[in-house]
Amino acid sequence: MRPSWPPPLENAIAACEQIEPEKRYIDVTSLVNPTFMMQIENSFDGVIAFDEEGIPLSQRNGHGFGTRSIVTFCNKSNAFYEFGAEGETFYLRLIFH
Repeated sequence: MRPSWPPPLENAIAACEQIEPEKRYIDVTSLVNPTFMMQIENSFDGVIAFDEEGIPLSQRNGHGFGTRSIVTFCNKSNAFYEFGAEGETFYLRLIFH
């Protein structure tokens, strides 16, 4: 049984499980000055759709709750979030004020 991870890491792990082992990676970067910022980048299959608010849409039924919980947390915490993809790299950027 895999441990329970925070939604951003859980999503990155799930995306990496869908691709070949030699292409898998997760990179977490954080800064604490002048404000707390974090970026998570991970490999994925390169296929993704975003809604009109820039939030990734899950292609599988019963999934996508982790992403929505990140958005809800950021909205309640006055934090900025950005989801994006470049090639076969997905990223999430979080900035806390």
